[in-house]
Amino acid sequence: MGVLTIATAMIGCAPFLAQAQYTLQQSFEAARNQAETVAIQQALLDQAEERYNAAKGGLFPNLQGIASYTQLPRPSGPQSAFTRPDRPEVRLNATQAVFRGLREYAAIRQRRLDAEAQQDAKRRAELQLYQDLADTFFSILSLEQDLKNLETQIELNRKRVRELGARRRIGRSRVSEVLTVESAVASLEAQAASVKAELGTVREVFALLTGLKQDSSLKDDARASQALERLEHYLKLIEQRPDIQERVKRVKAAEEGIAIARGGHFPSIDLAGNYYLKRVGVLESQKWDFQAVLTLPIYSGGVIQSQLREASAVARQNDLELNRIRREAEREVRTHYQNVVAGQNQIQALTRATELAERNFREQSREYGFGLVTNLDVLQALNVFQESRRALDRTRYGLRLNLARLESAVALRGVR
Repeated sequence: MGVLTIATAMIGCAPFLAQAQYTLQQSFEAARNQAETVAIQQALLDQAEERYNAAKGGLFPNLQGIASYTQLPRPSGPQSAFTRPDRPEVRLNATQAVFRGLREYAAIRQRRLDAEAQQDAKRRAELQLYQDLADTFFSILSLEQDLKNLETQIELNRKRVRELGARRRIGRSRVSEVLTVESAVASLEAQAASVKAELGTVREVFALLTGLKQDSSLKDDARASQALERLEHYLKLIEQRPDIQERVKRVKAAEEGIAIARGGHFPSIDLAGNYYLKRVGVLESQKWDFQAVLTLPIYSGGVIQSQLREASAVARQNDLELNRIRREAEREVRTHYQNVVAGQNQIQALTRATELAERNFREQSREYGFGLVTNLDVLQALNVFQESRRALDRTRYGLRLNLARLESAVALRGVR
């Protein structure tokens, strides 16, 4: 009874003991949580947001307490309020910038755009991480499937060796036929060893990117059979890419830089006031004072004009950079789209070729039993069939990868 209870408990726990399978999106979430590149972009975003907050703070009054003590030489004559040698003073000072050529508002807008651009830079880093992970993810699945196909091919060849060995013992097959198939088995085993080594390397990269165990089980959830939209549909989505969104905001921020530099030509107005907590001398009874200051720039050695020309050059540079990124994005989308279409067409052809190769192998095996074909014909038919199946599986995972690349190229996947 006790054994039955334990067995029942183990059966009930079986689903929980099974190893979890990770999809591409789940693997990406794990990678994003530990990626230094994304964390660095987040730190840069925090800095940009604080610079924006600091720029807004410049619009508010500045209040500070000031205490000073001045000691003068003691006069030789009689002392008075004008000649007092010690002059302690404690006051509250408030200043308010009223007008600075609208530079302060342009600076706020520029800092806000910088913060938004940094947010896009973070999304761009996440998208690059997604693309790197997708390459690794589908490489693992493709290599694992290729290894399974090789193992199947090896087993079929070993079965062929056993059949030929039995035929040789009754004199219906030659030793050379057995050796030919055994040589093919050895070659396939060498290929399998090479695939295992490559698979181990790629899994190390996967573990490094995600922080998951190197032998984690992966699950393919890509939609390889989905209907593609027209190319124009994907080209219209280019503008939502984070790298383009970032550069658009950089262009606008650079234009605000022109407004900041131009504001240097305008006058500025500042207000200042003091409230005295302690004061000595002839003004001891005066508890407060107020001051309005108008500053008119007349000549600064051409510094302001140089700053204006520099800001204009920065804006022009960002605009040219935006055009370059747009062209590269369009080329990338076109390339991935063509790869997806080519992959779909190739799968159709390989599916047909694999079906025909399998039929040919089975027919060759049947005819070999009647002595109509040679062992070499059967072996060749087997290898053609298995190689067609391996090529079909590799193309399927290649198509899944190209789909992921196309979707990430227009920011449909891989970013929040």
